[in-house]
Amino acid sequence: MGAKLSKIINVTKSKNFWLYIVFGFLIAVASVILMPFWKNKNIDVFFANWGFSVLNIVIAFVVILYLVLFLSKKLVEKTNKVIKVLTFIEFLVFILIALGLILSQFDIIPISEPSQILGLALWIRGAIEIFVAYYYDKSSVKKYSVFRLIIALALVSVGVYLMVKNTITRTLILWVLTITLLVCSLFAILLGFIKKPKRVRKSNKEKDNANSKEEK
Repeated sequence: MGAKLSKIINVTKSKNFWLYIVFGFLIAVASVILMPFWKNKNIDVFFANWGFSVLNIVIAFVVILYLVLFLSKKLVEKTNKVIKVLTFIEFLVFILIALGLILSQFDIIPISEPSQILGLALWIRGAIEIFVAYYYDKSSVKKYSVFRLIIALALVSVGVYLMVKNTITRTLILWVLTITLLVCSLFAILLGFIKKPKRVRKSNKEKDNANSKEEK
């Protein structure tokens, strides 16, 4: 069991074991402070809104990743001008959503729930793909995969469902994030104790030698 554990994580003894314990303790405290429990129960503490404020930044970061890693590549692709304009509009919409999440005091776009943002992203992507299919069919440039069209229709359907039903709430995501942080903190503390070096006890003979040296 110990050999298997050492392959997964580094369990070698270290003098800096206490860093894991301190780091785990700080993360545990942060996860408790950021939990939505305080806000939902209307408990009068100064950090009651901190969790949702941090969540806004996390969602904005995910949106920015979507812009940089996906939509930016779509903008530079060689496509029809209309498709490129639609993608550019999508890009601007999500920039405004990200800004609205970071600058929460300004109501830039009334879309801040995770379910609404994900639903909007899926709906726009599906709608653009459907337009692409229509364009290919009319221009006969090349064949558009039926399977790809089915996926586009599914994206539109799921996107509308998520926007209307709002199944993925901010509270749910915040609970998932804080509980995940808490589990990670407990793991870090446990790892710190595992990595703690064992104290080597001196034998009686070594003690006698040390005492004799002191006497001399």
